[in-house]
Amino acid sequence: MRRIGALLALIVAALLALPLQTALAAPSRPVFLIAVPDLRYSDLPHVPVLDAFAGFASVGVMSTRSEGDATRCGDGLLEVSAGTRVASGVRSCDLDPQTLARLRASYRHNRFGARVGTLGDIVPGPDIAVGAAATALLTRSDGTPPMVRDNLDDAFNVDARAFVAIVEDELYTDPDRRHAQAALNTAVTADFKATPPGALVMVAGISDGPTGGPHLHPLLIAGEGFPHRELKSPTTGRTPYVQLIDVLPTLLEMRAVTVIPSSVAGRAVQTTLSPVPHLSAYRDLDRQATATLSVGHPTMTGLCVTMLIAFGLILFGRAEAIWPIRLLLLAPLGVELVQVVPWWRAGLWLYALLVGALAVAGAAGATLAGGRWPRLTLLCAPALTAAALLADQIAGAPLQIAGAFGDNPLVAGRFTGMGNIDFGLTMACVLLVAAVAADLQRSGRRAAVVAGIVVVVALAIDALPAFGDDLGGAVSLLPAGALVVALAARVRVTATRVIAVVVTALAAGVGVATLDYARPASKQTHVGRFVGQVLHGDAWQVVHRKIDAVLASFDNPVVTAAVVAAVVVAIVLHRRYATPHSVTTAVVGVGVLAVLGTLLNDSGVFVAAAALLGLAPPVLAAALDADREGDTGSS
Repeated sequence: MRRIGALLALIVAALLALPLQTALAAPSRPVFLIAVPDLRYSDLPHVPVLDAFAGFASVGVMSTRSEGDATRCGDGLLEVSAGTRVASGVRSCDLDPQTLARLRASYRHNRFGARVGTLGDIVPGPDIAVGAAATALLTRSDGTPPMVRDNLDDAFNVDARAFVAIVEDELYTDPDRRHAQAALNTAVTADFKATPPGALVMVAGISDGPTGGPHLHPLLIAGEGFPHRELKSPTTGRTPYVQLIDVLPTLLEMRAVTVIPSSVAGRAVQTTLSPVPHLSAYRDLDRQATATLSVGHPTMTGLCVTMLIAFGLILFGRAEAIWPIRLLLLAPLGVELVQVVPWWRAGLWLYALLVGALAVAGAAGATLAGGRWPRLTLLCAPALTAAALLADQIAGAPLQIAGAFGDNPLVAGRFTGMGNIDFGLTMACVLLVAAVAADLQRSGRRAAVVAGIVVVVALAIDALPAFGDDLGGAVSLLPAGALVVALAARVRVTATRVIAVVVTALAAGVGVATLDYARPASKQTHVGRFVGQVLHGDAWQVVHRKIDAVLASFDNPVVTAAVVAAVVVAIVLHRRYATPHSVTTAVVGVGVLAVLGTLLNDSGVFVAAAALLGLAPPVLAAALDADREGDTGSS
């Protein structure tokens, strides 16, 4: 079988890459896009010609996220045409001119300002479509269709330097997967035979299936400049991930176009030095992403339900409240650390078992500590959580990618750095640790130094591009951290000082964003690109999307109720007990962090809920333990 695969790879390579001298001599090489809706890495072993093609092509794992949860064939075609996300729901691959005109007009005013037809407008001609679906892909923004040919031989005979696109929809239209795979193998084999020597060839899985949820899809590129290495994109910053919005600028770069319109959100993909592993590794990435997508919101909801139960018991003065609180001490950390084990290969039962085991271990440790060492209960769980998650950022955030609380590539929010929910959890723990550690010092100056060191270290890890790369989070953390340092040192907080800290945070954010924008476009992060959108008048679309996302986050009634209930419980307990200074300091700081994090991040109220999970369990566990021992724990 391996010999057959190797022979196929040699045949395909010969068809596509011979002779190299011809490619180098040509002023412009032909570019061939084969768009395959619903192509997955699990299909490649059953499509031998594509399996062989992947054996020498550059390889990427592509997120096809549109505005909706899943991207259908029409969505994928329009997204490639626009180079930015479009509204989801266009299932058909065949879009007649009237439908295309209606969608084009509608999408100009969507949240992403998609300009369908951008690919046809800019790609240097001749651009030739083979089939109706490819015609919609290459139609210009004014409705002018591309040159159309019935077959690839005619298309490439028009001009040896043509840009040609075809859509092979066998996997999308045939419900019999094995039959569709065989038909696709036959079709793509014929496509490769018709491809002229020296062409740059891209095979892209441009959409999910006609029904069902999202998946990760292959992006394979062969030709000069694309060695057998993994791909990445400036929009993801993480090997081997790319996005569907990157296909348009990649095709333009393959056609030697260097100026990309500001409406295009994608960036040209880049080859890396990373060798391509066995393709089963990419199938595993898809399994992991789809599995964790199904547990993220249920996990947060379940933890918030447990928190609500504890809050109810506390308000009614029930001693049993200590048990759900203790279970929550290390449960959030368990959700993060479970990524070390490939639980998605076994099923959700292993995920629940591992998270539950760490939650029980945390409860057992807190029970042993009991009321004898309330500060130990107050400090241990947040210190362990903060240390683990900050170390994860330094290591490149392997726990966050496709994690239940992390960034799922199917959602295509962030692929690197500190995610929103992890930010809320991590920094709430950091602020609590800073407040408690400062309270152990004998002087206000030493307290300020200790708290300041903890906050500055966390701020640096969160903000630096090499680690957290989280400018929005840093803007939230800086005033909250400054407030904790001031309160820990018992410095009077005045309006003038608050304004000074806020202005400093904003100035630092603007400065970093401007420096990022000054870098080449291929090196910019989302922060630098936002500066460009401001300068080009497109910033309101970004702001509008963030406002919509924040408001939509409140649709989860359990998470919202947990945040509201936490405020009520904090007020009640503050009146009922003499609250330790360290706890008051942490609660105030985390409150500021939660409000700013909710307003400045797409995840909205989930940031506040994550901060609540980092703060409330250790604070309440220590308070309830101290109360059971007849001590308020005041210091």
